[in-house]
Amino acid sequence: MVVLVDTGVFVSAADTDETRHAACAQLLRAHRGELVVAAPVVPETGWLIESRLGPAAEVRFLRLVTSGELHIVDLTLSAYQRCIDLIEAYADMGLGLVDASLSPRPKRAASPPSPH
Repeated sequence: MVVLVDTGVFVSAADTDETRHAACAQLLRAHRGELVVAAPVVPETGWLIESRLGPAAEVRFLRLVTSGELHIVDLTLSAYQRCIDLIEAYADMGLGLVDASLSPRPKRAASPPSPH
C-alpha cells in the first residue's frame, strides 16, 4: 500500500492541541514504510511546525524525514510543468506548488487496438 501524505497530516500529528492529532499520528504510525511525500511538502511542513511548535518539534519532524521511513519523491521537470499548468488553471482557488505537486496525474486512456 502507498499512502500519500501532505503537510496537514504531519502538522496535526506533531501538534497535540490539533483536533486531528490522534488520527494523524496513528495514520503515520500504522503506515511507516508506506508513506510517500512529494519533496515540496518537506520544507513547507518544517516551516509550519517550527513556526507553530518551535525548533524542537521541527527537529523531530526532520528526524522522521531522515529515518528512511518516508519515501520522498522529487519532482521531475515535467511534474513542475504540470504544477505550473494547475496553478494557472486554478489561480482563483489559490492552489500553490505544494498542493499542485500532490495532484495525481490523469491516467492515459488505453490506445485502441490497431486494425489488422
